[in-house]
Amino acid sequence: MELNSNEIVDFKNGKKAVFAKFIEVYKDRIYNNVIRFVCNQNDAEEITQRVFIKCYQECSKFRGEAKLSVWIFRIAYNESLNFLKKRNKWVFDEAISHNRRTIQAPIVFENLERQDKKELIEKAMRILKADERWVLILWCYEDLSYNEIAVYTGFTLSNVKIKLHRAKQQLKQELEPFKNHFYE
Repeated sequence: MELNSNEIVDFKNGKKAVFAKFIEVYKDRIYNNVIRFVCNQNDAEEITQRVFIKCYQECSKFRGEAKLSVWIFRIAYNESLNFLKKRNKWVFDEAISHNRRTIQAPIVFENLERQDKKELIEKAMRILKADERWVLILWCYEDLSYNEIAVYTGFTLSNVKIKLHRAKQQLKQELEPFKNHFYE
């Protein structure tokens, strides 16, 4: 379910009925990406709300040169970064890097359930730099190509490749102690 060309014109003109559909179309995707980025449900809800408020306030500025989804994902990324900066939550980039070895392989891991694996991945992702984490989220969860990620983020194609490579390598390194639990 996407907005058609007439609805996009109405969206740009601030029609509330179309904006309600816009929210319905994008709310889950935006929330899911934001929560993966900030790793906190309350923060993700607040940021998602801010994203849609900003979209409503700025809808007339949507030029239509790129897809509407590109526009909203860029807003979501910027709002997430701004939120983290304001809340001094740069633990992802600095504080955790000092404590990176806090993820230790437990002595006994007999039946590691899916939720446990998910939590390990989320902990490892928190260690990534913010821009690398966002690129990885778009690649893994949105299944975007490198070119699409470059459009969505505004990074150059080579920068996307570098950031994604670094993120994968870092994730691999952080999950190395648990590799036997991911491959059965």
